Amino acid sequence: MSVNPFNPAFGKVPPIFIDRDQVVHDIAEGISNANSPMQTTIISGVRGVGKTVLLADICRELEKDQKWIVADIPSNGDIMETLVQSVREKASSEVRKAIDKIEGISISLLGVGVSYSAEKSNVNYQLLLEKLLKKLRENDVSLLVAIDEVEANTELRRFASIYQIMVRKDYPIALLMTGLPKNVSELQNDKTLTFLLRSVRVELPFLNQVSVQYGYKEAFTSTGKQITLPVLKHMTALTQGYSYAFQLLGYLVWENSEKLVTDEAVEASMEKYKELLYRNAYSKIYEELSLVDRNFLVAMAKCDENPVPMKFISDLLEKKPNYVSTYKRRLMDSGVIQADAYGTVGFSLPLFKDYLLEFHVE
Repeated sequence: MSVNPFNPAFGKVPPIFIDRDQVVHDIAEGISNANSPMQTTIISGVRGVGKTVLLADICRELEKDQKWIVADIPSNGDIMETLVQSVREKASSEVRKAIDKIEGISISLLGVGVSYSAEKSNVNYQLLLEKLLKKLRENDVSLLVAIDEVEANTELRRFASIYQIMVRKDYPIALLMTGLPKNVSELQNDKTLTFLLRSVRVELPFLNQVSVQYGYKEAFTSTGKQITLPVLKHMTALTQGYSYAFQLLGYLVWENSEKLVTDEAVEASMEKYKELLYRNAYSKIYEELSLVDRNFLVAMAKCDENPVPMKFISDLLEKKPNYVSTYKRRLMDSGVIQADAYGTVGFSLPLFKDYLLEFHVE
């Protein structure tokens, strides 16, 4: 029996992963180039656009090279302690022996923790990381620190400050992070982390419609299911290039299909498709917006025209065009809306208007 080729689970790398090969290649190449500004890169995009999957793919690409150690670090824990543990654990036996000879602090793995000869509170992590990087440089090895879904918290500020010093001292270290547009902007504008403004910020776009259609065709036919061009076009339109929607709809339709994928199978999937889109993505996206952002979107949803004229939104909110334009730019930056024809906007996310009408329009 064939296995469903789609995986809509957040954070999981799906078997079908389309339209990102060039981005993965370019970022991996940039990180590998010691003179490239991409040695510090931040991937930004709306929730569900595929940031975590892209991060994982870039890390796997660099891990193929024995001259790289890739440390995946959670943004909400003890970043420096986890980084030290990860470097030692992933190093080759030769490099690990060199690390274990670092004078002053002994590092050993005990289960999932790290113990030090000194009290943990007394460990100078800046000095320790510098010693680790010296050993890596002596062995012609570089370190990539990968952090998913960053936020401007105390631990990240602490790490970023130390990272900046390591870069200034020309140690072999690179940084790759992902985050929601709002969180990335807050991080870059943090007064203690302004050096991140010089990092490369990659805005992850929605999937190309041609790639979505071709991806669906390949996924279904490779698992023994036939699908016609009209059904392919229908499914492609329902996703609007949103990565999570591509995986979710593909998964549901595959489950509801026998050997032939029909419009009936797509229709049978729609209720669950909406439910999971709304619950797993849109409710969280909406909660993270400001009150004025929400009011802007609700005003859009109330318009019968598509695309929505900006004048309609201004009139409904009783605000001047310049005021409304500020929030238009914010929502465009967040990936929730897009500019269509001159003076109009449209929803970027599939069925997002339906979600607003059902849950947030009185």
